Amino acid sequence: MIFDNLGQPSCNGCEDKRDSAVLNSLLICFDLPGAGPLENYSTGNGFVRCRGDIESDMSRDNSVPLICAILKRRHYPIKAAQHIGSILNRYRFQNGDLCISPSVRGVLRLAIGLPMRWYHKLWLNIDILWASFIKPLDESNQLLCMLAVVDPKYLKRYCRWNKKWQSAIFAYWQQSWRKESEFSLLLVSRIFDRIK
Repeated sequence: MIFDNLGQPSCNGCEDKRDSAVLNSLLICFDLPGAGPLENYSTGNGFVRCRGDIESDMSRDNSVPLICAILKRRHYPIKAAQHIGSILNRYRFQNGDLCISPSVRGVLRLAIGLPMRWYHKLWLNIDILWASFIKPLDESNQLLCMLAVVDPKYLKRYCRWNKKWQSAIFAYWQQSWRKESEFSLLLVSRIFDRIK
């Protein structure tokens, strides 16, 4: 992992910071060293993948981990709370790409100090079932961050049910163009620590 002068991480396998918000959020959600300030990912109008990026390019894949990191740090700057509140009032994320599921809405509520409702937790279990039995090797960053900040029992359940969770992490971070061998090993190790 490479860090710039603002503390924004980027992958070894690329020259841009398109995964910076996700990397930084995973560092925060799993108490790994090197996380930079969350202010790098918030502007006056919304969240960004990295400082200097545009809001309309921020996807759900980046937004959900970032919101989980805000929740984990109990870091509620007014701008972030306003952005999260505006997302909560919409059907889709700021770039309009994907719908906001009930489990993500529950995490959004937690991030602004409101409790998750029963159906948010139910949907989180559905997400775990889907990721474990239907798509066990798909990218898991959003789900991992949500499970890390909502309740340890959900992370344990996911790792118990999804027999390929380690392979999913390695496929995304280590075996892809990202070339993040050390980070993927560190993340898997930290997850094992959490599910003991």
